[in-house]
Amino acid sequence: MSIIAEQSDGTMTEPILTVLMTVYNGEPYLKDAVSSILNQTYRNFHFLILDNASTDNSRKIIRKFKDARIELVELIENISHTAALNRGLKLIDTPLVARMDADDISINNRFEIQVAFMEKNPSVVLLGTAFQTIDENGDLIAHYHPPTIQF
Repeated sequence: MSIIAEQSDGTMTEPILTVLMTVYNGEPYLKDAVSSILNQTYRNFHFLILDNASTDNSRKIIRKFKDARIELVELIENISHTAALNRGLKLIDTPLVARMDADDISINNRFEIQVAFMEKNPSVVLLGTAFQTIDENGDLIAHYHPPTIQF
């Protein structure tokens, strides 16, 4: 599995990042979640989405996105969230993996910041992030900023 992406200068490079998302009946938030990934300022990534046998319109929503970076894997039965993530991890061949949930929204420069950090700090094997909790209207409920480690 190798997706070649065109850079702004016209050169082609293989992505170093795969975004892994699993979804089960994610219809209410899925369009916004996928859009937030596709609209990243860092554009050279593979977007692997495993649909865990959704019974709503999740697959239809994903198929409406016409973006070569998306690979949709349609599971025929719900194998649990963790098992679907593990199956996805087995399909990934890039050195970096970013996790995304089907009901989350990523800020548009998330991958630009995270990839730059990982490239500058090759000994780091896991990178977390601060997050905000919003309600169904997009209103802020809470903000969490985990402790950071200085390198």
